[in-house]
Amino acid sequence: MATRTPVINTNLVLEPWGGGGGLTVAFQRTSPAIASEGQQVAWTSTASGGTAPYTHIITAKNTNTQVVQTIGGPTQGATYTGFTTALAAGGYELRSTVTDAAGTQKISPVRNVTVQAVVTGPQGIAANFPTDALVYYSFDPVPEKFRMFAGNLGSMRHIPEATYTAGAEMDGRSLRDPYVVERNGVQRMVHTRLIRDPNSTYHEYYNNSPTVALATATNGKDFTFLKLLTVSDNPKATTWSPKIITISGQDYIICAISTVDNPNQDNNVNMLFKPVVIPVSGLFSDNPTTGTPIEITGSAIPENIIDPHIVLRNGVYHLFFKDEITKYLVRVTSSSPFSGYNTGTGNLTALGQGLEGNSIYQFNGRDLLIYDKYQTNEGVAYRGVDSSVSAFGGYTQEFLLSVGTNGVLPRHGSLVAAGRPELIEVPYLPPANSTAVARATFVGANETTENVQLTLRGLLSAAVAESTTYSMQFYDSGIAGGSTFQDANKDGGVYTFVVPAGATSATGFANSLKRKRGAAFTVGWRLVSVSNASVTLSTTLADVQGEYLVSQNGAMGSGPVTSQPPGTTGATTGMRWSGHDEDDTKTLVDVSVLTTPAYAQAYSLQVQFYDSGIAGGSTFQDANKDGGVVTVSVPANTSSFVLYANVVKNKRAVSYEAGWKIISVSDSAVKVDAVTGQGAFTVGPSGGSSANLPVVNVTGYKDAPANGKQVVHLTYTVDKPFAQDTTIYIQVTDSQNTNQYPEQAEPDADLLVFPAGVTTFSNTGTYPQLATPYNFVLKLRTSAAYRFGAQDNVLLVIDPL
Repeated sequence: MATRTPVINTNLVLEPWGGGGGLTVAFQRTSPAIASEGQQVAWTSTASGGTAPYTHIITAKNTNTQVVQTIGGPTQGATYTGFTTALAAGGYELRSTVTDAAGTQKISPVRNVTVQAVVTGPQGIAANFPTDALVYYSFDPVPEKFRMFAGNLGSMRHIPEATYTAGAEMDGRSLRDPYVVERNGVQRMVHTRLIRDPNSTYHEYYNNSPTVALATATNGKDFTFLKLLTVSDNPKATTWSPKIITISGQDYIICAISTVDNPNQDNNVNMLFKPVVIPVSGLFSDNPTTGTPIEITGSAIPENIIDPHIVLRNGVYHLFFKDEITKYLVRVTSSSPFSGYNTGTGNLTALGQGLEGNSIYQFNGRDLLIYDKYQTNEGVAYRGVDSSVSAFGGYTQEFLLSVGTNGVLPRHGSLVAAGRPELIEVPYLPPANSTAVARATFVGANETTENVQLTLRGLLSAAVAESTTYSMQFYDSGIAGGSTFQDANKDGGVYTFVVPAGATSATGFANSLKRKRGAAFTVGWRLVSVSNASVTLSTTLADVQGEYLVSQNGAMGSGPVTSQPPGTTGATTGMRWSGHDEDDTKTLVDVSVLTTPAYAQAYSLQVQFYDSGIAGGSTFQDANKDGGVVTVSVPANTSSFVLYANVVKNKRAVSYEAGWKIISVSDSAVKVDAVTGQGAFTVGPSGGSSANLPVVNVTGYKDAPANGKQVVHLTYTVDKPFAQDTTIYIQVTDSQNTNQYPEQAEPDADLLVFPAGVTTFSNTGTYPQLATPYNFVLKLRTSAAYRFGAQDNVLLVIDPL
């Protein structure tokens, strides 16, 4: 069988495979893979061979309706460059059909484009924050300004562009305690509106108004004042911390109201706030109105409370609030929503003192309690709540919602699900007999020119009921013993950290610095034991040990981190589908060989191809048959190259699967990647195209340097959505930190899932500035079949200090 020389066009797509001097056509989409209605969809069609002159006709096939329309031509010439703006919303397969003077026709490979409808109405939080699990609405107590955050539990980022446009009714007043709900892409926010008293001993704020403020938004981040809602018939009432709740289909505002005439308030101690609900009609209309206030009653409610919130669980109403006298959170219960709160747990002292701003949410079937740690100025914290019984049986360990950004901490506010709510992992109290497997992973290094400190993360396959202490032993290849990091065969050098009960991970620093020396040396770590009898160590070496190359004294930047046992510097190999040439009768397949990191020595691997449509006898053999094996020689210091299989797969009446599998590697230090060690693609039926796979592109940019660091932003796009959630694996290599994040695993795996049904996905990473600039290089692959777009890597230069 003859071999062929591949030709790669500017979109990194192989040109059609043809033979001799026959007619060929190269067809490229020169506009983005995603366009909006009315935008240009552009192309270039180039003909060669055959008999000139050539006539080009461009067609677009709607992948939903299968309707084919002509969008360009007939036009004569060797090259036809054109565009259309007439495509309606939908997915399209673009083709160029070229006819030469002899009447010979050639149809190009498919180029896909998605045309999106122009959205003019409310888009909602999910549309504007598609890759975030949650958004959080808050305020900054010093400038008394609206604040917003987005991300996930434990990793929120500040959204500085979020705005609040106040009306004249807010003149001289400030916003606090925002609470947001969303319906049909529209958001409503209620909040406390306060007057600052500059003479107050406690820097307090008061309301002296029987109203709360209502604001609206349609994009989840830019709110505009709508109106004041009356919540009391007493003109001197002070209202505090309104929230929106719905009971039996009726919307209510729940808040704390005091009618004590005490503008100085003395830190709310003597205000005698009572919990009140007020029915709201037309909450999402242009003119919502409120009804008669209803005081919530019960003998278990103290005389002075704020921040009330009601939830219904298992037929029981739970009223949470802050006792303004003791400063503890309290929960009381009733079978009726607004009366009969005669029993409860009293002060939830186990949660700590000096807490407020409490709310209960339910995400993915689990209850979440949040509150503001205002006394210690730590921001908002959260705990999982066991609500499997009516008594809310227990609370998990406390976690901070976020450490804040640029000094802006989340304060009393509200959570709303965003575009990826399935990523929300609420902590929970697992059964006492739950079991898990422990592993540990390298996270990073805190480094100066004189020393280095490692950061490791302990990971459990499942949460367990008791805390788990990890014992990590360190070694040092440059000394025989006597350091805090001892040789692997010596005692000592053991560091411990704890994965809390109900959690699946914890991060800890090594408890002693390693001094740099005149030459580089290796520091390694090993997970030697765990304290919990219900937890076992992973039997995979890469899960329990690794190593780190410490640079010489005066130098900055870490060396390669490997997942191999101490003393080896191995690599991982895999393959990915790179593309194919096809016409109506046959397909020729190419795959890329990947090595992570680039391996210092040459090695070879054997790849077996299979064909699901036959029992045997093809060059692509069945997986259980002999034959169909290709030996691939991988050059030294090579991370990726394309393997041209030089095998034609003939199309049949129905589509079928062809694939590959790495069956052996010549060097034992090179391991086969579990994800990319095998793969497959679908050969389309006769007369159809096999090229209908997502085209992946990646772009990136960097923020201005700040505090000795620089943030890199990456955006991945596909021209058509993946059919199922697809893992994005990225390999980050820079000139200072070689292979710093190999195949990006923990701690950011939850951020690297390309959701099914969407066409764009983003994530960020922070990199240290050094004395001199250095390169940031990213390459990507995915766990699903895809084609490269115009760009599958990013090169940026990290600015120097």
